[in-house]
Amino acid sequence: MLVHGKTRRGNLYIHMSSGFHKIGDFREEYSVVPGDRLMSRLTKRIYTIVSVHLGEEAYADIDLEEVIRNS
Repeated sequence: MLVHGKTRRGNLYIHMSSGFHKIGDFREEYSVVPGDRLMSRLTKRIYTIVSVHLGEEAYADIDLEEVIRNS
């Protein structure tokens, strides 16, 4: 997934407009690192960030893994 954000002091900050928010964190902009859990606003599925690859400008590739929830 390609996400627009900002990097500051080694942290990646992404915007809620990317379609995801951190579990329990509804600020407009928030920092993320591998291991954080994000929820898709569209599907309500929960994902764990596996890795973050910073790109040019203010973009980053974020690899996500879906969290399987027990029924």
